[in-house]
Order: sequence, then structure tokens, then C-alpha cells
Amino acid sequence: MLRLGSFPTLKWMVWFAVCLGATDGGVWAQQQPTGTANEKTVLRGTVVNSVTHQPVGRALVKSMDGRFATMTDERGHFEMAFKEKKNEAPMGTAPGPATVRTALFPYPMMINTNGTPPPGTVDRPDYLTAVRTGYLNPRTALGSAVGVARDQEEVTIALTPEAKVVGHVTLPDGEGAAGIAVELYRQTMQDGRARWTNIGSDQAISDGEFRFADLEAGTYKLYSAELPDRDPVTSDPRAGQGWGYPPDYYPSATDFAGGAVIHLAAGETFQAALTPEKKRYYRVRIGVAGGETGQPLEVEVERDGHPGPGFTLGYDFRDGSIGGMLPDGNYLVKVSSQRNDRGLTGLMNLSVRGGPAAGMVTLLPGTDVEVRVSREFQESEQGQNSQIGWGSSHPGGRGSQMPIQLQLVPTEEFNPGRQYMAQPANDLAAEGLVVAGVPAGEYRVNVEAQQGYVAALRCGDRDLRDAPLVIGGGASAPPIEVTLRNDGAEIDGSIVELAGHGGANSSMPAGFVYIVPVRGAGEMKLVIPQPNGDFQIQQLAPGTYRVVAFAEPKNDLEYRDEDAMSKYEGQVVTVTPGQKEKIRVSFSAE
Repeated sequence: MLRLGSFPTLKWMVWFAVCLGATDGGVWAQQQPTGTANEKTVLRGTVVNSVTHQPVGRALVKSMDGRFATMTDERGHFEMAFKEKKNEAPMGTAPGPATVRTALFPYPMMINTNGTPPPGTVDRPDYLTAVRTGYLNPRTALGSAVGVARDQEEVTIALTPEAKVVGHVTLPDGEGAAGIAVELYRQTMQDGRARWTNIGSDQAISDGEFRFADLEAGTYKLYSAELPDRDPVTSDPRAGQGWGYPPDYYPSATDFAGGAVIHLAAGETFQAALTPEKKRYYRVRIGVAGGETGQPLEVEVERDGHPGPGFTLGYDFRDGSIGGMLPDGNYLVKVSSQRNDRGLTGLMNLSVRGGPAAGMVTLLPGTDVEVRVSREFQESEQGQNSQIGWGSSHPGGRGSQMPIQLQLVPTEEFNPGRQYMAQPANDLAAEGLVVAGVPAGEYRVNVEAQQGYVAALRCGDRDLRDAPLVIGGGASAPPIEVTLRNDGAEIDGSIVELAGHGGANSSMPAGFVYIVPVRGAGEMKLVIPQPNGDFQIQQLAPGTYRVVAFAEPKNDLEYRDEDAMSKYEGQVVTVTPGQKEKIRVSFSAE
């Protein structure tokens, strides 16, 4: 059985930034009570199943630092006792900034805060979590980390039951495909778009059985990997051909796009059957030019114009070639490598038709893309509401802080690869920034301004706010031109359900407000409100936005898809330069 680890989510980033301090000196999203008279020395609670709401017995309840721990009884109840601290002088309670900007790029996030919290006099945890076999562990679902106020006496911790995907791989002769690898992909959101991410692989046992456990609710796809036929009677690799089993995409599709989508609910177990068919395979050899022998290469193979994982070729370190075996079909082979932080890429078309195939691919260096930043600031407001100053008259020069954060994100649906950041040029006298060694491909350009807002983002005649940046292999590219202005709009808002609330919960965010641009308006902004629901954002680019609030962070928010966003309850607001808009929003039911 395979139990999957987790990968960082937006919920983790928000929790880490808010609770541990994402910016100067440690910023808390909410102010803890300043008094200590009401701090409790006993905390009682219950652990329940988040789906059935039934109690969970024999669960381990512990603090995030592991200093406090206990077990629940058969009815899911637990109790913790704490001691008072001694000889500890309280810290000062000087207020912090009203609003701070975090560096969780590409999610520019504003945290509205009341100040820096003082410590308590009772040694008790600010967070509790619970662990139990059959339920998602805290690393997989950080929603199980519950903030506990210092005057709180009762708490409920909800554990999410794990989902599973189980099944068998059966070969045409009815035998189980022992040793065949089964791959599981999950649909995730990156840069506001849906991507397919490999979250685990399991190897079928003797009867072909496979099992994936510890899965979150979500959307998945499943397939069996290629399996060569080792029968010496029917396969002879020396003859340049053999037999094998191509990938089988559940249920019996020939490519990833044709495979069925598996929708998993919390606690659900999904049964799947995979039945790969035997096909004739032929030897393939591809020479590589432009690289160095022994240099690691990444090889991706697409069949018949269908992108996605499944077919594979390998790299031979001995002669620097790419080889393996493939069934009949037309293939696009993409080869990439990193050399001294500069990307090398090459593409070639390969046709396999009833016999061995060969070809040659040339690796071309990545392109250095220049970034030019211009300011159209109103002099009377120079520096107003700035978090980061400009230390030089040359934006991006060595003596200054970077005026923007610019990032190139691949638009590929699979294996998006590394992301590329703009940095100061190596030439000490050069102005502007440069994105070095960008491989051929299409990229979404994300920009966050340290002052003002991004008024224009272009490359030649292409508006990069609406269209991707296209880089050709080994070719030069026009500079990316960024225009900044400081006459942005301001939104002062409040969340209806939090009106009148104080700071009883000292640790967890009160909510999450997403300010999502309608086409062409700019980048999405995430704002953490104050405990009473008030929030503010300044220097917002003129345009139309959808403002949506949630009680929990939305890791699956497909904010670049207007149809997907229309299902959420919120407000649509249009702002012009210098406008100040007041709004009230309610938590979205979705």
C-alpha cells in the first residue's frame, strides 16, 4: 500500500505567513487579548469525523510543537491541563503597522493587523491538531490545525477521512500484471489555472492489485505505465523489436485526455480496473547535438498530438544519445537540460512505422529577455503608501531594490517545470532587469509592483496581460516593457458575518478575500481581513474586479477562468484611477 505525502498548498502558505510572521518583525493577522486574567488552565475538547460528525476515539491530540499531547477516549473526548508561567516579564504591546504586504509571490497578499501580540502567563498551546489512522494527517490537511484562544475552555477538532483509489491491473491472458507501475495524477491550481500533477506511483503486487491511500477530496486521473514483455520467446531486443504494454488510461483510453476523470469525495473509496493490451514495440535511437556527453537530459514524449504522460525514452550516458522502444505512432520528442542555470531545449518529430526509427535533435540555448520598467508617477504623491523604496534612479540597478517582481510561468498543462524570475543585469552599469536563459515555450507573465500598480505590460505589439509570452528556441525576443503608475484605486471593505467580532481567536485568520480581475484588469490580490471583517487594499489597477470572501482559503480557486468564478457569491466592482470605493461582502457559500 502506498501512502502519499503532500505538497505545499495555499492554506499552508497563509498559515505559515500569518502565524509565524511573513514580514518585518513577525506580523500577526489578529490581535491577541492583552489581559491575562481570563486565561484558562484547563481545555476540554472533542475530535469528530468532518463528514459524519461522529466522535473519533483513540485519536492523538497534540500541539503543533509537540510539547502537549493526549489521547481521546472512545467518545472522542479529551482534556488538557496547563500550568502558569513563572518569572516571565510580559512583552510590550506597541501596535504594528495597520496593513503589511507579504512576499508570497505570485499571490500578492495584504494582511490587515491590529498590532503585535503579547505573550500570556499560562503555558498553553495556540494550536491543536489530531492524528488518527484512516484520516488525513496534518501535513496533508492543515485545516485540522485549530487555533485556540487563551481564554477558551472547549474546542472541537474535525478530522477528514482519507479517500482511496484501489484496483487491479489485468493482462489479456487474465494474469495480474505483477510489478507494473500505476500512476495517479491530481488536478491542482497553479497561477489560477488547472494543472495535472503527479502525486504518486504504486507498483502492482503479484495479482495486479494496487492501492493509493491518504488522498484528499479532489479530481484525479489514473493510468498504468508502460510494461515491456520479458518473454524470451516473443521478445528479442537485439533484433530491434519486441512486445510490450502501452499505457492504459482508465478506463481503457489510449491517451491522457481521453481518460475518465475520477471525482473523489472525502472518505470515498474508488475501484478501478486497468486492462493494458499487448503491442509490438520497435527500437528508437535519437542523437543529441548541442549538449555535453554525460549531461543529464529530461525527455518528454507525446504521441499523435496528445500531450500528457505515459510514453518514455531514456538517456544513454555512454554516447549521449536518447533511446528506448515505442509502438507505432507519430511522436513529438522534447529534450531539455539545465547548464550553468541556462536552459537548453530541443524538439523533433519522430515516426515509428513497423520498424526501428532514428533521428537527431539539436539543443538550443535559452533566451535572455530584457525587462524595462518605466514610471509615470504623480510627483505630488511620490512614495505615498510605499512599502519598499527605490534606492537609485536606475530601476533594477545594483544600488537599488528591485521595482517589481516579475515571474515567467510555463503555460503547460503537465510538468510546468521551473519558473523564471527577473533579476538585475550582470552588467553593473546596466539599467533594468533581465530574465536569463528562458527556454523555448509559452509563458504567463506575472508582475507585482513594489510601488504603485502595473498599468501596462507589453512585449512588442503583444499585451501580456491577455496573451502569453512566446519564446523561440535560440532566438532573441523583444524586451518586456512594464509601466507603473501610482494613481491606483482603493477599496475599503468589510465582511458582513464578521461585523462586531473582536479578537477572541488569537491566531487563525478571520477570513480570506480574493480580489479577482475581470479580463484585462490586472493580477489577483489576496487580502487577510481584521478580526472584525474590515479590509483595505490600495494602489489597485483601474478595471473591473470580482470580490469574493471565504471563511477558509480556496486552494482550488480557478481565478483566471471567468466562468468558473461566476459560481461564487461576491460583488463586481469597477474602479477608476484615484477612486475610493466602499463595499460589503458576505462569505461565499461555495
